[in-house]
Amino acid sequence: MLLSELDLLQHDPLTWVITLISVVTSLIVAITIHEGSHAASAFILGDKTAQYHGRLTLNPLKHLDPVGSIMILLVNFGWGKPTPVNPFNLNGGRRSMSIVAMAGPCSNILLGFLLAMPIRLSVIADYSNIFDFIIWMVFINTALAIFNMLPIPPLDGFRFALGLAPQAALPLFAQVERFGPIALFGLIGLEWIGIPIFSSVLYPPLVFFVRIMVGT
Repeated sequence: MLLSELDLLQHDPLTWVITLISVVTSLIVAITIHEGSHAASAFILGDKTAQYHGRLTLNPLKHLDPVGSIMILLVNFGWGKPTPVNPFNLNGGRRSMSIVAMAGPCSNILLGFLLAMPIRLSVIADYSNIFDFIIWMVFINTALAIFNMLPIPPLDGFRFALGLAPQAALPLFAQVERFGPIALFGLIGLEWIGIPIFSSVLYPPLVFFVRIMVGT
């Protein structure tokens, strides 16, 4: 999904290399910030599980999943290492899990706004290599945030909803959680064979946020 905008074969070799470096760097930064924010918010709210596992850091090697990272480049979908969180250790219990869940997407959106400031302020020349790099950083951080906000297990949107759900609804959430990953991969599979359900849901808010960030 993240690489579907690339038409690398139409570019000269230098542009191909610069684009590839921009995309890979953007993915590393976006995933690291995302998972590190989960760990930091959980720590602030009283859960030290991520710290015990060495995840309270911005070291990319602690957050990148080798297979998930390769999958992103090969099939436009992948994952980082899920940040371990014990909701029973959080101050505020289960409801604080909603804060931890949204910390990842919100950090990506905030980073997108910060990175886009040079473009909004016209500090960066249009369509320069630096301009393209920043656009990729903004695009990928925003895409990662919006994708994770979907209320499908095991994404952050589901964890957010689970944290706010009334006690009586928890059995239903548990049933949905069992089949969530299957549904998620099913939707991704449909995207691969040309049924763009994901694209139709994700791209309108993605374009909306990116345009707000860069001021176009």
